[in-house]
Amino acid sequence: MDTLKENMKSEHSLRELSDPGIQVVDTFYHRIEGYHIAGNLLIFASDYQSLKKDSNRLFYIQQDKFRPVNKILKAYDFVKTEISRKKNIYSLRKGRRSVFVNNQEYPLLCYDNCDPLPAQQDGSTPFEFTLQEVIDLLHQMEVEYKTISERETAYTKEHLFLSSSQKSKIKRILGETAHIIENYRNELRIIAHAHEQENREY
Repeated sequence: MDTLKENMKSEHSLRELSDPGIQVVDTFYHRIEGYHIAGNLLIFASDYQSLKKDSNRLFYIQQDKFRPVNKILKAYDFVKTEISRKKNIYSLRKGRRSVFVNNQEYPLLCYDNCDPLPAQQDGSTPFEFTLQEVIDLLHQMEVEYKTISERETAYTKEHLFLSSSQKSKIKRILGETAHIIENYRNELRIIAHAHEQENREY
């Protein structure tokens, strides 16, 4: 079912493709050229269209069970993605007829003699600056959570008229918030580690 949904999304995106110069491979994909991997590295057209130029999105690579020569980049989901897939996470953002994989640009396969793209000034924010902004925001979130958690914990202890049910609800909300922050922290570590590894390779 998941494959069918992805195929439907890709077919819809191909009908609305803004750049007809990008070649379509095996009906639903674009091919990423020059990446150091055995076989063909593909990305769903729908996923490419949803990428942004100024922010990153996480993916993992899965081998095509019908055509093993193809390796497909699939969107990473912190909850749904299998644990075995989480060891090799890649950070992607959109380029101009290209994809940045862990901040390294790779061209997409284009049709022969396609019209060149018009010149455009690159006004995107460097990856390191964006990463630092997210780190700062996460730190601010952690500081604010600590303040709120200490205040609410003290309140539940000192307030004589709170029922055990109300105290449990406050404790549950604080726990869920802490879990969300921890998930953000883990995903940020994955992105930073992937970026560091890519820079070492180059």
